[in-house]
Amino acid sequence: DIGKFINTVDLNNTMAVEKLLLNTIKGFSPLICREICLRCGIEPKTSISSLSRQELSDLSSVLNDIKDALVSEAFTPCIVYDGIDKEKPVDFHCLKLQQFDNVKYFDSINTVLDIYYSEKDRFESLKQKKTDLQKILSVNIDRCNKKKAIQEQTLREVADRDKLKLYGELIIANMYAIPKNADKVSLLNYYSDNN
Repeated sequence: DIGKFINTVDLNNTMAVEKLLLNTIKGFSPLICREICLRCGIEPKTSISSLSRQELSDLSSVLNDIKDALVSEAFTPCIVYDGIDKEKPVDFHCLKLQQFDNVKYFDSINTVLDIYYSEKDRFESLKQKKTDLQKILSVNIDRCNKKKAIQEQTLREVADRDKLKLYGELIIANMYAIPKNADKVSLLNYYSDNN
């Protein structure tokens, strides 16, 4: 009996309403406990000791409504979707939920369970594939960046290749005029006006 339950609640208790419902009523999930608080207009984290008589009365009324819906099997099966992408299923329930914006309702709980678990599985599979692709891309980008750094280093090392090519051509062109075992030599540069 809901009235008896409300009367036995210690009004000096500092426990949150949501937690009291969760710990006291067997079979209630955190989701339905938050839903009850929402329907009463009570913040779920509000302590029992701070509830007014009107709030306790509202709590009793909502609990009776929930009990009646369950006993009379007035189910409204639904799936709750993530608020961000509205594709990821996050929860399901057999009662109508007012605390969420992205809720889809179905005719039977079997349909809800089939859709919920197949969509959740699909979403998790896509998430895993996305993670795998990101890892592959990250490894390949790192590999390309290392190759680029090596190429840039090689370019810096051979930055004066035109100058070295010119020296080689001048040495070959003037080979007859260079003494054997010479460490240094001054040659006429045919490519420059400054020689």
